[in-house]
Amino acid sequence: MRLYFDGDVWVGIEATFRVATEMRDVMLGPSDDAATALAGFIGDSIQTAHGQTDGTLTINFSAAGLLELYDSSTEFECYQIHYGGSVLPV
Repeated sequence: MRLYFDGDVWVGIEATFRVATEMRDVMLGPSDDAATALAGFIGDSIQTAHGQTDGTLTINFSAAGLLELYDSSTEFECYQIHYGGSVLPV
């Protein structure tokens, strides 16, 4: 699954992730139908993004929701951040 942001930035998700808003808090996998859970973020702005040493990336949106990506595998990439011509695999 790919999530596209402003400019030339997108995130490819290949493992479990969490979507939390006032209405829901769900864990999803890349093959799940995540459109409903992610629809509330369309047109929203990223307020902060924070990476932890365990590989977890937390993206907080201005409408009080968050997306957490987990580095849940030691053998495979769980997500990639693409910006410009660079790729950061986690």
